Amino acid sequence: MLHYTTSQAPLTPDYHDFALQDDLRLIGIKVSSGDLTQLQQLIESVRSPSFHIYYGRERDMLEAFRMGIDGIVPGTGNLCPELFVQLWDKKEASTMARINEIKKSLEANCPGNYLEGLKKALENQHLLLSQLTQVDP
Repeated sequence: MLHYTTSQAPLTPDYHDFALQDDLRLIGIKVSSGDLTQLQQLIESVRSPSFHIYYGRERDMLEAFRMGIDGIVPGTGNLCPELFVQLWDKKEASTMARINEIKKSLEANCPGNYLEGLKKALENQHLLLSQLTQVDP
């Protein structure tokens, strides 16, 4: 499984050929770049019964669903997995609105840094060890 996070280095046709090599044994890619045009191109050119496209950017999930992604792997899903199961099952704008509210509150905890806000929330729920916590081997 590959994780593609940036639109700065576009996935070219060479990548498509690379991903589809039988001996490579890739089963899919998680796209978190936010580039929906590129996502659509991947879906059209690479996805197959043996190669799946997953999406990780919460902001565009409803659009990604319409494009036909195979699954989602969102960061905020670690904090509230039940909402993402509901979103996957129903694909409702109201569920997406609730997820966006949670993301805004995470960003409010660490202005300008959603990921740090998410980490703090996960630490508060004891789902992530603090960077200051030492674990004895």
